[in-house]
Amino acid sequence: MALSCVLMMVMFCYQDAARRVPGNYLLLGGFTVCLSYMVGYIASSYGTQTVFMAAIMTLALTISLTIYAFTTKTDYTYLGATLFILACGLIMFGLFAFVFQYELMVTTWSILGVILYSYYLVYDTQLIAGGCHRHFTLSLDDYVIAALIIYIDVIILFLRILEIVGQFAK
Repeated sequence: MALSCVLMMVMFCYQDAARRVPGNYLLLGGFTVCLSYMVGYIASSYGTQTVFMAAIMTLALTISLTIYAFTTKTDYTYLGATLFILACGLIMFGLFAFVFQYELMVTTWSILGVILYSYYLVYDTQLIAGGCHRHFTLSLDDYVIAALIIYIDVIILFLRILEIVGQFAK
């Protein structure tokens, strides 16, 4: 987990590193391996059917939100600060859920996480897609950053959905 955080910070804070070939591919590959190992470890604590259901739900949600982000006339790229503030609030709520371990609180945290990261997926997809009616866009040189943010959104969606499905599978 620590290594994936370090690699992510390097790519976000030192954008030259994220734009230079082949270093950018090595950083993204290392991050992907670290995060995949962590997700695999978490998923191994759930049953096969639970993981499969969460994966299918994540796939369906990702496809539908991506189609929505590409087809809607509504611009979500101006919501960056609002999404960040909501994410900070969700982190605080998550800390309370972790400390007090109320089942309803943990489930509520996961549901709010799915909602928030669904918005993040639409926001990040529109950042990548760009277009004339978008407030902010990523440049063509930011393809590694684009892959990184979409990957993080989908992984967090999967983990939150897995936690919800896992709560009901008990």
